Amino acid sequence: GAEAEVEVFVETAEPPLTRDVTLSLGEATHTATEAFRVRPWIGAPIGCAGADEAGPLGSGQYEGLSSLGGDDTIPPHECADWPVAPEGFYRVDLGPSETLRATVTMPERDAIVYLVDACDHPLLSCIDQGGAGEPEYIQWTGPAEPSTVYLVVDGYDYTDHGVFFLDLEVAP
Repeated sequence: GAEAEVEVFVETAEPPLTRDVTLSLGEATHTATEAFRVRPWIGAPIGCAGADEAGPLGSGQYEGLSSLGGDDTIPPHECADWPVAPEGFYRVDLGPSETLRATVTMPERDAIVYLVDACDHPLLSCIDQGGAGEPEYIQWTGPAEPSTVYLVVDGYDYTDHGVFFLDLEVAP
């Protein structure tokens, strides 16, 4: 087949945003609707201290790379015998009785998502329901007073790391 090199320029704007792409080949024109989605990049802070340094996440759509994170900083838990993939920690500050809702999708990999209120504390909640490439959804309602939790994006197996997409909502 034929090959083409495509350069895409996205104006400075607050992500998330989507863009259509139109390609002209000779006299034929082809448009791909919402071909590109640009989300804020959140990296992979290591442990609770790294998440504190990076600052809290608010409601929004994000993209990260768990391959950059630490490895096995949380003890074994009920979701998996021992997740061995690199994980990223993300601080989320909740107001009184606010609810965190998060969906994590790791294309072609099996994500595990869990919450802790401190790195040396037991898990608050954990989810590992889907398989490779399937979204994981976690929901947690905080106590009556303001609180901080750490959303951890991990992988089921040592090969389960890489790019992931996070849709996060913090609401009353």
